[in-house]
Amino acid sequence: MKIQQAILQGAAVHTRGLRPGEDYKWAVTTGELLLFDKIDHIHRLSLRDVGGEVPLFCVILEQKRVGLLMGDLASSRIDHSGRVIYNTLYLEFEETYQRYVLEAVASLLLCSKNTYIPHAQHFNHYAEMLLDKTPLATINLPAMYKQPDSQFKKITSEKMILCSNIENLNRSASYLNTFKPHANKNFFFISTGRVGLVKCQQVVKNFQQCLMLTLSSEVVSDVELKKGGLSLFGKK
Repeated sequence: MKIQQAILQGAAVHTRGLRPGEDYKWAVTTGELLLFDKIDHIHRLSLRDVGGEVPLFCVILEQKRVGLLMGDLASSRIDHSGRVIYNTLYLEFEETYQRYVLEAVASLLLCSKNTYIPHAQHFNHYAEMLLDKTPLATINLPAMYKQPDSQFKKITSEKMILCSNIENLNRSASYLNTFKPHANKNFFFISTGRVGLVKCQQVVKNFQQCLMLTLSSEVVSDVELKKGGLSLFGKK
């Protein structure tokens, strides 16, 4: 796995304890997290209990910071009912590492189910280190290891919701790999499970640029978000 090292500004882990009553919560927060309130809101609204076999992650570019959240990371810990405990890892960087983070997410979008597993284990290792109160100064992020399929239509709209399928995973990876933010505009990307259009709109309403991948049956073609409503159109 090719990697790129980024200096960490802050991190957080959402998990649960082993005993009854030790429910899921943000168990660890460390460093300076300027985007945490926004990430917490997004996590609660669109990344918890969303179903579907799809990697869960999101990226925020705002306030000269880059936030990266990785969800649904299976730990080796088992709760009191014999169920696997899952971690969610949030990492925050200076905007200097924007390209590293976007390339990492683009790379993850192109992974098969099997090739994604070692990446998930890699990020989960960081989560467990934070839970053990091990200080983290740097993070190794996966670099692009292959290029997206160029045969698919490019994403040109600033605010889009797409069905999470092979074609749109490639389109999204291509978009992120070449993305250049507009001045004074924030940006949000998410890959999630069965999150419907109403929640999607709630999540992205405070972002000037956004791209969402969802498994919701409500999203069967490209959905462009415009002022005053939605614009649905088929791919040409």
